[in-house]
Amino acid sequence: MPPKRQRNTPPKQQHTTDLENHIHHDINEMAAPGTSQTIKQCDKKIKQCNKKIKQCDHNVKQQMQQSQNGVECTIDSIKGTKHECSKTVQSDMNEINNTGKNMVKGTKETADKLGEDIKDRANQAKDVVANKANAAKDKLNEGAQNIKNNAGKGK
Repeated sequence: MPPKRQRNTPPKQQHTTDLENHIHHDINEMAAPGTSQTIKQCDKKIKQCNKKIKQCDHNVKQQMQQSQNGVECTIDSIKGTKHECSKTVQSDMNEINNTGKNMVKGTKETADKLGEDIKDRANQAKDVVANKANAAKDKLNEGAQNIKNNAGKGK
């Protein structure tokens, strides 16, 4: 009886592609919520900052209007308002910057963890392949031994 033909097995590249797709899915799944949340926080801070800038602008215009109406308004008071607004805006910008730094740090930690997970999965895949190769080798050796034994019986 002729030996059985081996079935076509999918190329190993397909397995690698599936593994890569799975890894990319995990990366997106883990990174997206943190990044999205941080972006929302930054957007919120920027909106608050814009509101404060508008309020400062309004205050300066109001002081200028009062000056036109005969109320004493000195350049110093306008400068004071401007300085106060600048400090507020700078404080908000520092907070936005720190939020961004925290996002980068969190993303790096996530990437490091994913790197470890990927390495673990690659090692597991390597072990599975090695085990299957050893099992196939054992079966081949067993088959070869059976052939030798059967050949010896035929004499």
